[in-house]
Amino acid sequence: MRGARDAERRSVESARASSPRRTLLPGLALAVAGSVLFSGKAIVVKLATATNVDPLTLIALRMGFAAPFFVVSYWWASRGAEPIARRTMAG
Repeated sequence: MRGARDAERRSVESARASSPRRTLLPGLALAVAGSVLFSGKAIVVKLATATNVDPLTLIALRMGFAAPFFVVSYWWASRGAEPIARRTMAG
């Protein structure tokens, strides 16, 4: 009888951990933030071109602002993963 209660308690706990509401709100927030930032990019580009900045500088600034996000994304995705071998990185 005790084993059945433990199994039932574990199934209830796992159902709570994977509830749709727990994953829906952060996903929705990320989707809204992504939409706003993507839309804002066009406004920033129009303002930047109005100031007569050359395209190479704009691309360099864009890559400079994007690089930290890629580094954080790489770090987040590689947590707990096996390190990449130097031979693989060398090509």
